[in-house]
Amino acid sequence: MSEMKRFWLVRTEDVSGVAGLGVVAFGIRIASGQCILIWDSLYTSITIFQDISTLEAVHSHNGATKVVWTKPKNVKRVKGALA
Repeated sequence: MSEMKRFWLVRTEDVSGVAGLGVVAFGIRIASGQCILIWDSLYTSITIFQDISTLEAVHSHNGATKVVWTKPKNVKRVKGALA
């Protein structure tokens, strides 16, 4: 894995009654495979997971929440630049 990749955590059913529906968190998978998850709510928090599988195991709620990979818009890669 060599590139960072952004994602949203999208919930179709609020099992806990806390986070709500739709995009409830966003994050990034870094080059090592670790995932940084940031909750987009009144009680914002940041969690680091070993990998996306672990994040999904904790937050999928039997399919009620899904990871949706996103692509950055209007970003140009420059050869030799750190990204």
